[in-house]
This record gives sequence, structure tokens and C-alpha cells, in this order.
Amino acid sequence: MVPLVGDGRTVLFLTSGLILLLLLMPCTYSSETNENEKLYEFLSSESPAYSTLFSFMSDVIQLDLTTYGVIPPENPPPGFEDLSPLEYFKQLFNYTSTLPTPANELDPYGGLAEKKVISPDFGYNGTSFGTMAMFVNEHMPSLKLYYYGEEDYIYSEPQPTDIVGRAKGILERYQIFFKENYGKDAPYIAHMLDMLNSNDDLSLPVFSEGNLTFRFSQTGDKSRIQWIYTEDDVEIEHKSVSIKFRYNSFESFHDTWALYNVSGLNTISFKEGAKLVVEAAQKGELRRTLADPGTGYVNISELVDTQYSVSLIMSPFHFDDYSVPSKISRDPFTIYPFLHIYFYFKDSPTRLMGLELSVWGDTGEIRYCTDVGKGFSGNGPIYDTNDLIQELTSAEQNPEESTDESPDPSSEEQNQDESNEKPEDTTQLNILNPVTLGVVVTLVAVPAISILVLALKRKKENLDKQS
Repeated sequence: MVPLVGDGRTVLFLTSGLILLLLLMPCTYSSETNENEKLYEFLSSESPAYSTLFSFMSDVIQLDLTTYGVIPPENPPPGFEDLSPLEYFKQLFNYTSTLPTPANELDPYGGLAEKKVISPDFGYNGTSFGTMAMFVNEHMPSLKLYYYGEEDYIYSEPQPTDIVGRAKGILERYQIFFKENYGKDAPYIAHMLDMLNSNDDLSLPVFSEGNLTFRFSQTGDKSRIQWIYTEDDVEIEHKSVSIKFRYNSFESFHDTWALYNVSGLNTISFKEGAKLVVEAAQKGELRRTLADPGTGYVNISELVDTQYSVSLIMSPFHFDDYSVPSKISRDPFTIYPFLHIYFYFKDSPTRLMGLELSVWGDTGEIRYCTDVGKGFSGNGPIYDTNDLIQELTSAEQNPEESTDESPDPSSEEQNQDESNEKPEDTTQLNILNPVTLGVVVTLVAVPAISILVLALKRKKENLDKQS
């Protein structure tokens, strides 16, 4: 044997070190993998929501969850630093289980469902991304990934390079996921796939088939493909499916189609809704929400020389602490028509710019009324309130000669911009209680019917003369 000297010893040393490193790497990887698996099992056992989230990420998006692991947040709370991911979540669940249930917490579903949001972070080899998943009972209608790099994720299977191919794959796998996790079919997905297949070059950014409207939009590095429930050309975005991409990588998925039913469109016209508000003010019955008892009433003088606009909002009903209860039963899993009304003060001496109201589009009940410090941009065409006041005054003084000649805003294009929808955490005001409202409706209905009969009789006489 030739003795090793000089460079020979160096080569032997480096070779031995490399062999040792290669032997240790599988052990390290196996240890991390086992830690990830234990953490996935622990979280899934603590909450079915985690199990559903992990299934969607691995089976629908096809993220490689054997590579990515759940990690603690970047800035853990005091007392939770320097813990392994598994130990961190074990201690976190133990801690949260000792916290008292918040008192008087508002339940938007009225006890009919449980809403939950979970947002675990995932990471691998120095890269990480966040998530936010919303659940209503066992159903996950919304998932968004938060990742700010430009590189794509690590997947368990090869992915198409274009968003159409990726969207098709997501929808196809989602059908299977839906059946396995929710125990029922999602037949609406098949129609959505057919629309995408017929427009796979996205040459038609918007088109409709039956009660379904397809929309494709792109802004900068973000793209969205959306399927919206449509009724009489009104798109109801609260009942839709959408997939968003960033740099052609998955960003979010929303499916509220299976969650909500639709009651129908408004039967109260835009003009009728505005007149109901003005009439309530004339009678001294329009009251700002949450005002102290006996206060907060809107005087008709406040609406003189104002302007108004109306738009239709199709939105789910949720229980709240600021709205007047409806006179009929409402379902939190049904989308109802609301007339969103602004009255704009032209020369207000205060910082208040006007009144904002919501009127049930099927019954005409005023749901809430509140002062606002903003205008009504994007809420639809603008009309003079004085015309409504004059009509109502004239009808009261001369019921047999009353006419309805001013334009009806509902004949204009209906703006469904949902940024106008009233946020749940905004201060808003109540008006009539249900008992008083029932009396008012009865008192108004009798003369209204009489006026209608007289008007029809008069119209018939005129027609007879002409013939």
C-alpha cells in the first residue's frame, strides 16, 4: 500500500466528509418528514377544518405537503418562542382551550351555522406562504394563499403552464373533493367546465349561458376566472365560483354557489323604494338606527333640495344588531334583494354628507337608516328628491288627479357594485319597530287601493271617449 502524503490525505479527508454528509442527509430529511406528518395528524385531530384544508391543498391544488410543513408564525406570542412546530401548536391549542367564550358575540347565522377562519403558515427550506380559509360548518367556501415571491410552488404532480389548463384541472379535481368531503355532488361545476372548454383561448372575456355568466379579467400579474349566477341579466356575485392566479400560480378559490339560494329579484322598483323613505320622513316615522329612544327622527325638511340614487344589491341576509327585523321570516343562507339608497345633502352645514338606507326589495320595508360622511359615487343615476316630495304632496292633496311622471331609477342600468354594500362593522341606524310598521302599512294600503281604483276608472272613461 502506498502511504498517503500531502494532497492524498486531503482528498481522503474530503471524501470521508462527503460520504458522512450523504449518510446523514436522509436521516435529517426523514426526521423533518416525520415531524410534518405528526403535525398534520395533530391539527387534523384537533379540528376537521384543518383536515379539509389539507385535503384541498394536496388533492385540488396538488401542493406537495410532504415537502411543505406547517410552521409557527414569524412573530410568535410571548412564551411560545423557540418551540418546534409540533410543540408550538400543541401548547397553542392547550392555551386557547382555557380562554372563556366571548360574551354576547353576534352570530350572523342565528345559531343555524358555525363560521370559522383558520390561517396556518407553510414553509420549506427558507421559503414560506400564508393561508386564510373560511368555513361555514364543514363547507370551505373560500381559500386564499399569501405568497409574495415570483417562483411557483412545489407540486406533487406536473402542472400546466397556462391558467386555463390549471383552472380546468382544479375544477375537475374539485368535483371529486366535493363528493368525498361534503358527501354530495356539485353538478354546477360540469356546466362551468363546459363553458371553459368552449372558450379555452379566453377570446370571450364575458359571455352567458342560461343562468351562468363567465368572466375573465386580468390586471398586471393577476388573473381571475369567474362563473356567476345570473337572473334576468342581473349577476349575483354572492353565488359564484372564482379562481385567481398570480404569475399563473394559484392564489385563491371561492365557491359560494353551493352555500346560498336566491329568493328572486326586487319586486319594489327603485323609485318606489325611494318614495317609501320620503313618505316615512313626511309622517315623522323615519328614524336613524341606534338613536336613543324618541330621538334620531329624520325631518322631511332634511330631504328638501337633496338628491338621491338607488342601486340593487343582491346579498345574503345576516342577523345583526342595527337593522329593523323584517316582518317575514328570513334565511341566512338565502340571497335577497336590497335597494341601497343614498340621499345627498347639497349644502350641509355639518360634516355629514347625507343619509344611507337599505330597503328590502321584496317587501319595501326599511331595513336601516344612517348618517354618512361620504357621497354616493358608483350608486347609480342621480335624481332630485324634490320631485318625489312634490308627487307625494300632490297625491295627498289631489288623490284623483295624481300622476307619476318623474323617471323611475329602476329603468336605468342597475349598478351592482358590491363595494356599496353596508359593512357589518359600520355604525348604522334603526327605524320603525315591527309593530308600528305593521300599523303604518295597513293605514297606507287602504287609501292607496282607493286611489288606484279611481285612477283605473278614469283611464277607462278616457279610452271609451277616444274609441
